[in-house]
Amino acid sequence: MRKSLIITVKDVGEVTVKEVSPFALYRALNSADKAGEMISLLTDCVDLPEGKRLQDLWPSEIEQIVESFVEVNSAFLGIADKLGLKGMLVGLSAMVTQNLPKLFAESYRQVMESALGTTAGAVSSPPSTP
Repeated sequence: MRKSLIITVKDVGEVTVKEVSPFALYRALNSADKAGEMISLLTDCVDLPEGKRLQDLWPSEIEQIVESFVEVNSAFLGIADKLGLKGMLVGLSAMVTQNLPKLFAESYRQVMESALGTTAGAVSSPPSTP
């Protein structure tokens, strides 16, 4: 039976963190797009309330989810350590972490466009005087 844990993240709501599938991890390890597959794996293991996305969460909110992920997946992580896969998992984790700024940047751009009607990174020049 797949283990899970329901946590409450302030300003997000109830989040369900589930055990990782060994097959999904295998697929991610053998994918050409490892970072993309790992992000898909993460979204399969984390159920957010309706309307919430991982890309919209703040680091402190993600930290709570990661701590719960480690707790729920303690058996898997222990087996990986015994099989000598821990280093590889740390490397994959680093790869996903490196891609998180892209997700955050995309969210920032979307917020700027919808809230302010601007494109993030666009430079406006001061109005010219006649």
